[in-house]
Amino acid sequence: MEKQKFYQIICAALLGSFCFTACIKPHNIAPIADTETNSSTDAVWATFVITDIEQQCAFLGENHRLDNCYIDLPGSIDKANGSGSITATNDVNALELNYAYNQTHCYDGRVRDGSLFMYYGYDADYDKYVNQKNLNAKYFHDYGFVGRISLLDYLVDGWKVEIDPNKHGMNRAVVANLMESNYSAANTPIKWRIVGDFIFRHPIDPSKDMQISVDLVKTLVNSADNTIYNQSVIGANINWSNFVPAINSQSINPTIANRSALLAYTGVVSGTGADGAKFRMVIDEKHPLMRDFTCYPDKIGGITQAGNGKGLVPIYNEFHPFNQGIASFTTACKNNPDIHVEGVSDVYPRQIYFANEDQPGLDMQCDNAGIVLIKGISYRVDFRK
Repeated sequence: MEKQKFYQIICAALLGSFCFTACIKPHNIAPIADTETNSSTDAVWATFVITDIEQQCAFLGENHRLDNCYIDLPGSIDKANGSGSITATNDVNALELNYAYNQTHCYDGRVRDGSLFMYYGYDADYDKYVNQKNLNAKYFHDYGFVGRISLLDYLVDGWKVEIDPNKHGMNRAVVANLMESNYSAANTPIKWRIVGDFIFRHPIDPSKDMQISVDLVKTLVNSADNTIYNQSVIGANINWSNFVPAINSQSINPTIANRSALLAYTGVVSGTGADGAKFRMVIDEKHPLMRDFTCYPDKIGGITQAGNGKGLVPIYNEFHPFNQGIASFTTACKNNPDIHVEGVSDVYPRQIYFANEDQPGLDMQCDNAGIVLIKGISYRVDFRK
């Protein structure tokens, strides 16, 4: 009997212990917030650099050789050191254009070195990029125009940019006019496709190299404006910008009220970022990334000596960033273990808002800032220049 009571006491104790343990409520542990935004801003910067390479070619490809924001800023460096030179050519006979930089401090605030080339002679391998081939296409506005970009020791602010030879079996960076032979710029904005695979080599840390692939469409939104492109005039070229260099220290940039090109970019950018993680960024047609050449976030880029004894005059900083649009961005966040989930290739996607795109009730701002939205939480960012 006593043995039976002993077993009853033991069972009761075990049952009570189990009930007590089962009734203890676990602590509510808040999940670690996903606040990682560097991958987003790195991808945006790389995208801008690539579209800027294309835009340099676009200036030369419309006969704007030394009236663009990629030339040397007067007084920005010591010329006695032999640096700061730039050579820009467009040989319509050889069907090639070229920029050659030598540690050049440019009007847009970037320091460029090395060379970029574009060959725009006909090549049947590139027929797939155009709606109609045109053996006589020599300018960006010509239907059937196709340019192939190559880079030689080309650096931007210390980053070396190369065409990636390992993608698609060829060194590929192509710009192609998407218009039909009888297109009307007044009725249909001019479009180009930009396709390319690039390697960005970090100035000092190879572990932060990036591989970037783009497949974008650039649209000249205001091509119907005759001050931008007057298609009715034979030999007319696209006026991308109202830029006027400080030639002989007699002039500075014109008032920003003048008309300039308004560009829209849509498509896909993907690759591996500086953190070693793969990413994919999508820009749709409803919210394209916009670039307005009348947008000057940083007004003063330098000073120069005015003529006629008028002393020093300021020079505008010709940096024109993406200042409108929304991009959907997804990354694996390889180097952020706090938010990486084993077996899941992607974390929660971000939305990247440029300027104040997240507040549609406000007028668009001219700045180089935006918002990265992650799980409903907004994080303000300053995009890299």
